Formats: sequence, structure tokens, C-alpha cells
Amino acid sequence: MGQYWMLLNVDKRERSGHLGKLGEFWGSGSACNVFYRLLVPSEPLPPRVFSPPATLGDVSSNATATTADGSDASAIASAAQSDSSDAYLSEEEDDIALHEQDRVPRRRNRDGPPTPAPTPLIIGGWAGDRIVCIGDYADTGGLPSNLLTPTELASLQTSDSVLYHHALSEFTQVSGFPSRVVKAEASVAYPKDKTWVLRNLTKKVYIDLQTFEAKNIGGVDQILLTNICWSSDGDSTLEYDITGGKWAGDRFDVNVIESVQRETENEGEGENQWKDVTQQVIKSVGRIWRSQC
Repeated sequence: MGQYWMLLNVDKRERSGHLGKLGEFWGSGSACNVFYRLLVPSEPLPPRVFSPPATLGDVSSNATATTADGSDASAIASAAQSDSSDAYLSEEEDDIALHEQDRVPRRRNRDGPPTPAPTPLIIGGWAGDRIVCIGDYADTGGLPSNLLTPTELASLQTSDSVLYHHALSEFTQVSGFPSRVVKAEASVAYPKDKTWVLRNLTKKVYIDLQTFEAKNIGGVDQILLTNICWSSDGDSTLEYDITGGKWAGDRFDVNVIESVQRETENEGEGENQWKDVTQQVIKSVGRIWRSQC
């Protein structure tokens, strides 16, 4: 039948839905908004206040935003209005996405004043957390040593189930599609005039995303999925076996290159320095991309 996969944030106890077989989703786009969730804004995003829409289904009204002091957050509002890729989300679906941090969908108050909304957990919400894409054939006994704490491992063993099925029942499923506002915020949080890197905080290596994306072999999703998939069984439905991911359970973020430079300067000379692995990752991701296309 083939092995099925699911993306987990072990620290937040959050998960994607069933992603299917690796050969079905590896190159097909975002797994659980992972880019947005790892993105550390180069500058703090303004707190947002959302005005109630004039009429149900009015996309431009749904995207209206001002900062908490009443000034116009025009960059966010403009980007939200111009993005129609998910314009047909129902109001309730959009509301769930906007207030994911609360885990409780809330209707907008149409008769009262604008309601202050917390910054969603989506952008940057997984930065620095343990991330793994786990297969449903993964045995508990052979999990990577850095994936679970002794307490978490004991809980898993007590549940008498493999991590995939344990997470299915015990972790919170999060949205796989960004709302218009999240996309708009990302357009502000991720200015293209800066050099951005995907950082593996555990191993202190990074990938220059501009250099990687210029190769047209995918993005952050493909980089991560090539390196964080883990299972005891090598069934991956890909030409190359990536089920023993060397980064499974590591901590990541998407940050500006200056973050690496600052840490390097603070730590001084030594063996534990940041390393650019862009070319190695291009090679490993590229061979899978070419075999899939």
C-alpha cells in the first residue's frame, strides 16, 4: 500500500493532516504552511485591528487592516486585496485562519467597534521548534535521539502506539492553507531586498534561499522534506530513499543572513561555527526534483 507521512512540530504538539505518500506530495507545494511558520520577520509586524466587512463575501473588506494606533497598514491591506488565490474561503474558514493562535474560531462583531486581533501564530510560530516528517511505519524503538525528550518517549511508549498514530490523536491539527492576511503579512515580513536563509539551528548550517530558488528545484518545503523525513522503513515511493533524514527533529527558522553573521561575530573563532551548505542541498534536492519531473 505504501507508507503515509505527516509533518509534526513536537514542541508545539501540532501536526499537519495526512500528507499521503512521499511521491505524491514532495514536490507539490506547502506542507502545513511550513515556510510561513518558520519565517522570522526582519522587522516586527504591526498589531492589527480588523474592521467588520461591509457585506458577506466582500473580499476587499475582509482584508482591511489598520495598526492598533489607527494608522493605515497599507502594505498589508494592499497585498491582501491583490491576492485572490484563496478569495473563496468562507468567512468562518478565514476567521479560523486569522485567529489560529486562540484555537477557537471567532465571528467578527459586525455591530460593534473593530476587534483587536492577536498576531496569528502562523508567521514564525514554529521557528526554533523540533520538526519532523514522520512515516506511519516508524518504530518507536529507533527514533532519532534528538527527536523526543525522555518524558515524551515514556509517554509514547505508554500509549503503545507509533509516533504517527500517537500524534494523530494527541496533537492539534493546524491549517495547511494560509489566509489572505497571512500571505499579505508575509509580503511585508519577507522583503526581497534582503538575503534570506533557511537555518538549521541544531546543526548550525544554513541555505541561501535566493541561490537555491534560482535553480528552480523547489523551495523551503523541498529542502526540509529532503532532510527531515524519518521512518524505520525505507518505503518512500521516490527514486531516492530519504526516510533516514539527517535533520529529523532538528530546529529551524527562515531568517536574514545578518542573523548568521551576528552569531558568528559573537561566538568568535572555533569549531562550532555556522556553515553554508547551499551547494550540497542544491545537489541533493536537485536529483530528486529531476527524477520526479
